[in-house]
This record gives sequence, C-alpha cells and structure tokens, in this order.
Amino acid sequence: MGGSRPVSGKNLQAGPAFTKDSAGVWQSNRTNVTLRNTVTDADGDAANLSFQVYTTDASGNPKTQIQLTNPDTGKPAAYGMVVADFVASGGTANVTIRYEDLKPNTTYAFRTSAYDGALYETQWSSWAKFHTRGRAVDIKLPEPNKNAPAVNQDDFQEPQKIPQPTMTSVPPAQPPTGLSPQSDWDCGDINPKTGIQPCSRIVPGVSKSARQPLAERARSGLPHLVDWCEKYSSHIKRYGACIAGFTYEYKGVVVKDGKPTGEILNASWAVGQEIKLSGNSGTFTQQLILVPVEVDPKFVSVTLDVQFDCLTADKCSNGPQTWDGALEWTGADPISHNAIGKINHTWTPADSDDLLDLSTTITAYSPVANASATRWQSGSAQIRCDTIASTTPGCAFYKYIPTWVMNFAKTPPAVAHAWLIQSKLPNHPGSKTAKRPMFFLPAEDKNAPPAATLTTTAR
Repeated sequence: MGGSRPVSGKNLQAGPAFTKDSAGVWQSNRTNVTLRNTVTDADGDAANLSFQVYTTDASGNPKTQIQLTNPDTGKPAAYGMVVADFVASGGTANVTIRYEDLKPNTTYAFRTSAYDGALYETQWSSWAKFHTRGRAVDIKLPEPNKNAPAVNQDDFQEPQKIPQPTMTSVPPAQPPTGLSPQSDWDCGDINPKTGIQPCSRIVPGVSKSARQPLAERARSGLPHLVDWCEKYSSHIKRYGACIAGFTYEYKGVVVKDGKPTGEILNASWAVGQEIKLSGNSGTFTQQLILVPVEVDPKFVSVTLDVQFDCLTADKCSNGPQTWDGALEWTGADPISHNAIGKINHTWTPADSDDLLDLSTTITAYSPVANASATRWQSGSAQIRCDTIASTTPGCAFYKYIPTWVMNFAKTPPAVAHAWLIQSKLPNHPGSKTAKRPMFFLPAEDKNAPPAATLTTTAR
C-alpha cells in the first residue's frame, strides 16, 4: 500500500433519476435512493466510500444522522453508515439505501468518506442534498360485490386477422399457355378438340364489377356456420375461423397451332370458408360457400369438384360431404344459385395432443375444357386438439390470442393490484397495448422439478 490517503470526489449524486431541481437538490423518485460519488487515491489503490445520511432542518442544513441498514445483513449498519464496494481509483462508488430507512416527500443531506484498505480519509466530503418523492396515494375502491355476475369472456374476444390462404400446385400441372407463370396458375392439358387449355387459381379479393351483386346476394341471407363471419374476411377466434375474401378463377385459354389466340374464357366464384371447433369435442365442422361471379357462355357449363382434406390422415378422419345447391353452373344462367357444402372432421388421437392442417381442393371442368385443380390451405388456421385439460377431447385455433377481462365489480382490490403490477413491471405481463400475452402455464423449467414433464393445453 502507498502512503497517500484516498479522497472523496465532488460528484455527489442521488437518484434515480439523478436530476436536480432549480435549487440544486437531487430529486429521487423513490425512497430506496441510490447515492454515489467518485473516489481517488494518489497511489492508484482501489478505495471505497462510506455514506452518511442526515435529516435537514427548516433551513435545509444537516440535522440528525439517520441509522441506515446494512443491505447485506438487514441489520443496523455500523456507525449508521452504508459502505460501498471497492472501486478503482477515479471510479464511482455507490450504495442503495434500504426501504423504510427513509421517508417519502422528505429532504435529506449526505456525505462520504474514503478508505483504501489501509488509510482513511481525514475529512468528510462536502454535503449534497436530495428529496424523496411523495408517495401518499389516495385510492378509493368500491366495496366488493360478491353477487356480481361472472364476466362473459366471449363478449370481449375480437376476431384476429390472419393472412389469406396459400395455394399449392396439384399434379400433374402443365405450364400455362398465354398466361404469366408468375401468376400462380395451375393448368391442365389442352383439349385436342377445342384447343382450349384450362387453368385455375385462387386470388385475394373480388373484382370491382362483382362486388355490388355479391353484396346484394350476401344480404339475401347466406347461412353462416360461424356467426361473425359475415363481417370479416380471413380471421380466427378461439373456436371459429373465417377464410374468405378471395376468388377461385377458372380460365380457358384458346390455343391454335401451339400459340394463344388472345381469346380467354372466364369463370369465377367468390369463396367463403368457415370452420367451427369445440373445446369439448374432437369433431369439428367445415363449411364452404361458393358464390358465382361469372361463367362465360362459351364454356357451356362449368362443374366444380370439391375435396376437403385433413392432411394428417392417421390423426384425422373425414365424414361425408353434403351440399345445398348443385356444383354445376351454365353459361346461359351463370348466377342462378349459390352452393354451400359441409363436412365433419374427427380427431382420432394417438397422442395427448396433435396439430392438424386442413386443405381444400377445387377441380373445375367444362364440356369444352379439361379439368384444372387448385389446392389451398391456411397455416394461420392450424388446429390443435388435445386431451390434456381433461379426458374429453377438444380443439382450438391455438394461434389465436384471447383476451381475459377481470371482474372488477366482484374483486376491486385484486383487479387494481393486478393492473398496477401489469403497468409497472417492465415486461407488462398480459398487456394488450404492449402486445405481451400471458400463457396458460409457466415455462416448464419454472413450473416443476427437472424430473417432471409438463405440457401446456390449447384450451
């Protein structure tokens, strides 16, 4: 050790937020104040600081020393002072005062004295003053109403938007003639008698010319499997999905001598797909609504063949289809009727939980054009079925983030406390505004001993 004594700096600060008022008094937004100051040693030795805190009189002068608590032991600190850890010469030493040592809305003064392990500073630093923020809060909560009705959580669940479904190719697909390959057309073989190549696809939205007649026909009373689907395009809730707002197109490209003539026959249908699940059943229902937009008379007629598939066949079985309305439309009367099909799927569990994907394939054909098929599915409407919460199977759209509303009328103090914690914690758990949803169960490593195995339930 050298022979020089360590010296307290002149950078005394208190906080957070480590800001001063116009009178030069540090302003702390809490009572567990952090105090700090620099310390130097001419010999380059590491040193620490001891912090003394005093009350102040009416003139702001130091009055009475506060007996501080040792933050490590929770017992009264020796000589009433809190000692910081050693820091390198020129560094900043700091301590945090324990809760209950200081009062809110009070002005204090503090000073420091240095020590390098062998020698003490012979004089105290200059004084610095700080003020703790007042925390007197007047909260008036209503008396709990034990008879308050339970909150109907369904009233607060808003549909969650999902991307439009993605189209996948259906073999054997042929390259399009006279249509852009980048436009996702699935094309069939050219009809050798008519020279027409069939192509089909799904596209987002509905053409402007079709919107008005479609709106009128929708208002005429299309039946909905999921009651809120009439007002939404592609959205999900916990037990319902609407996959809509897109069009199925079937085109006939007229080809002569291997080249397109420029003539194209058009037919299209607005598509609305709805899926209804249940939290206490492994069987769920799917409905498809086909509303014709146009059918070119030169097609004579167009017939659609619809196939509903559960892609994990070993885990999900398909029931029979039922249709209200024929799946054939004539060019003479293209908008004569809508077609509405339904099918039930049943989860056949081999494990306690499974993820299921549904896909739909439409194959269109005409007397003058061969068949062309298009398949689509929505990854955002993936279904999870399980028997974790109970032995009764149930299914849900697990990517939906539900909203849970607390019953303030029944338990006002508990709800107020939960709101305060949610607002003040930096991760804002369960805050819809902060987009921080909560989980049904905590992470496995926080919920059970290492030997245990836990799984969260979708329901």
